[in-house]
Amino acid sequence: MTPERWQAIKRLYHSARERAGEERTVYLQQACTGDDAMRHEVESLLAYDGPTEEFLPPPAAELALIGRRIAHYLVLEEIGRGGMGIVYRGHDDRLRRDVAIKVLSDAGINTGQERDRVLHEARACCALNHAGIVTVYDVCEAEGRLFIVMELVRGQTLHEVISSGPLDLRATLRLGAQLAAALEAAHRAGILHGDIKPRNILMQSDGQAKLLDFGIARPNLDQTLTMTRAALTTTNVLDGAVAGTLLYMAPEQLRGELIGPPADLYSLGVVLCEASSGERPFYASSGAELLDKILTGKPPNLHLPGDLHDRFARIIHRLLEKQPDARYRGAVELQRDIANLQRDLDLAEYLRTEAAGKRSVAVLPFHLLTPGPEDEYLSVALADAVINHLSTSSDLLVRPTSSVVNYAHGDATVMGRELNVDFVVDGSIQKHGTQMRVHLQARQILDGRSLASLRFDSGTADLFTLQDRMGQDLLKALTPKTEGRSESRPPTHSALAFELYLRAEDRLSRMNRWDLDRAVELLTQATALDAGFADAWARLAEVCIQIGVVYEGTAEWFARAEDAIHAALQLDSNNADAHCAEGQLLWTPQRNYANAAALRALNRALNLNPGCHQAQVWRGLILFHLGLHVEARQSLMAALARNPSDVRTLTFIGHTALYSGDYELADEYDSRALAADPTNVWANLFYPGIALYLGAPDRAMERIRLARQLLPEEPTIDSTEALVWAHRGETAKAYSILEQALSRGKPLLHIHHMWHNAASVYAMGGDADRAIRWLRSAADMGLPNYPLFVRDPHLRPLAGDARFQEFMVGVKTEWLEYRRQFGDSAVAESAQ
Repeated sequence: MTPERWQAIKRLYHSARERAGEERTVYLQQACTGDDAMRHEVESLLAYDGPTEEFLPPPAAELALIGRRIAHYLVLEEIGRGGMGIVYRGHDDRLRRDVAIKVLSDAGINTGQERDRVLHEARACCALNHAGIVTVYDVCEAEGRLFIVMELVRGQTLHEVISSGPLDLRATLRLGAQLAAALEAAHRAGILHGDIKPRNILMQSDGQAKLLDFGIARPNLDQTLTMTRAALTTTNVLDGAVAGTLLYMAPEQLRGELIGPPADLYSLGVVLCEASSGERPFYASSGAELLDKILTGKPPNLHLPGDLHDRFARIIHRLLEKQPDARYRGAVELQRDIANLQRDLDLAEYLRTEAAGKRSVAVLPFHLLTPGPEDEYLSVALADAVINHLSTSSDLLVRPTSSVVNYAHGDATVMGRELNVDFVVDGSIQKHGTQMRVHLQARQILDGRSLASLRFDSGTADLFTLQDRMGQDLLKALTPKTEGRSESRPPTHSALAFELYLRAEDRLSRMNRWDLDRAVELLTQATALDAGFADAWARLAEVCIQIGVVYEGTAEWFARAEDAIHAALQLDSNNADAHCAEGQLLWTPQRNYANAAALRALNRALNLNPGCHQAQVWRGLILFHLGLHVEARQSLMAALARNPSDVRTLTFIGHTALYSGDYELADEYDSRALAADPTNVWANLFYPGIALYLGAPDRAMERIRLARQLLPEEPTIDSTEALVWAHRGETAKAYSILEQALSRGKPLLHIHHMWHNAASVYAMGGDADRAIRWLRSAADMGLPNYPLFVRDPHLRPLAGDARFQEFMVGVKTEWLEYRRQFGDSAVAESAQ
């Protein structure tokens, strides 16, 4: 449709609206003489002005199907009607499950070509298997009718949910994350939805949103997603020839252009706008006006208070851009923006309560004005030294080096906003021979005002004094009430040893096996040059533990770590990093998971250095294994406040929620972790099991399939699959898979998680002997989680077993002692 023709239709439409009855009919006949198509379009627009709000075809004629069979499906009752047909609850005799059976309306499928199209699209949708999509099981024909057999989902439509009021920001973000994940899976499979609206979104009682009625499905030919170029006229919108509701249609869909994933994202933007504010972005008193607003109008501002709401509004406006290429490039990009906003919402709540009054600061890698390969380490190493100095202040939340290392280039204020901090520090290094000049700039993010501009001159042989002065002066600028500190004692009298230490710190910012090995070499050289260099010994211990836990697991690395920790603490009993390394070492299978001793070491590290991020994470990790879930969440939220980009911490918060019985929150956190980093090992290993606690074994199996793409030989994943088969009642198959997993060898996760799965499988299979044996092994080796064992639905078959009851008495006694020593008595949870 050309712009000129559209303008002519609008003029006729407005003129016709002023007439009624016979006068209108005569007017249109005269004005459209020789152009029946134009008259029909105007009449269709006028028809829209009636009471119905949506462009929907009439419902299918009801068939007398209740009590009859379609193939091997027994029709039981009608459960809903819509523009596409009538939906019945049915029963699949072969697989012994209830299903939804949709009897399609005749509208739009009267021809053989249309029938073939619908069959083709429905069969393409059978390939989709995702938690956020209603699964299509089968497509069949009977008595001249088309039937689509689908997963039976119990719940309300989003339209019904928001009819009583809009969702809050957290619920809207959860909804957006789930729908974006569903669209990403569909688009990856080459399938468009084409009709996203609140009536096509089902909300389950567990909080999971599901998309249904994928109306424009196309196979993925030549890796493209396109629709026919037939122009989408006002007429065929109204008569239902192209499915979709005008209020949620993308502008390019109305213009008859090629459409792809951006059209679905536009529709999602309309849905999220309506869900969060109770209002759609465009309203009009007539069909013509509505079309005009969708094609050319500017979306209204969302009146949602607060900075985080402003960021959400920007997401909505980007989704509602008129041109497809101005929107998100794909659902994955949208998922990341939503995940970042969810993270910052959590942090805002944490800062309002637990960290009120603290200032957050990011120190970016310094710029080398005279770059050379031998000096590149200074960029990260000097910034890291300043970060460590500032982290000793209890008044500051300092982003650790791992969260800023990728922010080496760009506008400091912009990067500070991305890091969600109050202040940002950037610097430059200029080196001439053995002399060095460092210039630091501290800025306030809110208004860009410079807080401090500092210059330091030093010789390269005195790098420690340089970084100590930088840290002290910055601390005074950022915390004006802080009293001046006396100059720190140099950690080493060897300039070369300190340079090697800084070079090792630069290597550790990359955290891969090659760089970890290089760091070990550098730190070993540093301690050889100065055996009294406690900081180097402590860092060497941490690196050896990292290699032992993640890469090798041989006794050699843990023995080297133990020797290094002993050397560091002999030299400096108040070395926070050495106590942190000691806590990590004690909580390994090589040290039989010495829970209490490990927590005491980590608490000592945090007392000495409240900003020790690693100690905070490991403390939270151990606490949730011990069943101190409230305390674990507090510790992990404190770690997340310092490093919001740490995906590992997100997964630990999710697992804390899982073990405390909040399965929906656990699912949300692991979803966010995977949206931020789809390759994260922790998130991929934990995610499938969460679905089982939500009672969704099919969803768990799909997650297992995805996790195996990253970790094909991981026994923990195999043990989770065994639990899926136990859920399905396939005990022999569950046992076979589990036994293979147990014989395969060391998992990437701590082995107690696999043993807990083993106990669950045997419990569900009725083998109490083996279930209790594996559960005892899990508790003895790092998982004495009494609240988890009380709540775990997989262990309920053991409840009446005297041996299990005796075991639980012992675990409870241990748990109470841990709570006495390490719990917050004011908020400590109790297990019934």
